[in-house]
Amino acid sequence: MVDIFLQVLILMTMVFGLCTVVLGYRAIQKLTEGRLKSYAMMVWYALLFFSVGGFLQSMDEFFGNNESTYAFFEYIFYVAYYMLLLYAIYMLYEMSRQFRLAEKIKLMREAKGEGAK
Repeated sequence: MVDIFLQVLILMTMVFGLCTVVLGYRAIQKLTEGRLKSYAMMVWYALLFFSVGGFLQSMDEFFGNNESTYAFFEYIFYVAYYMLLLYAIYMLYEMSRQFRLAEKIKLMREAKGEGAK
């Protein structure tokens, strides 16, 4: 019973982690070039590094039958962490859509005579 619960937590962590990495990258691609996008990419790289390390640890525990009682708390934390990140990424996407940032930047470039790059 305990092993099944831990395996479910590991699988949930992997699903939320993969969603966070993929959707985070897609949200960053909606940003225009500049400091914000560069900063967001650095954060995304850190998230990717953290996720790959967590994935490797998860695979070891998933197949290695690690009986650590602290693993339950670790994976509960990971699930909450990824859920919060997914929400933050969703809010970033909605904010860019709500304020129509891409359209406003295009209009500013056209007004400056730079074209619609």
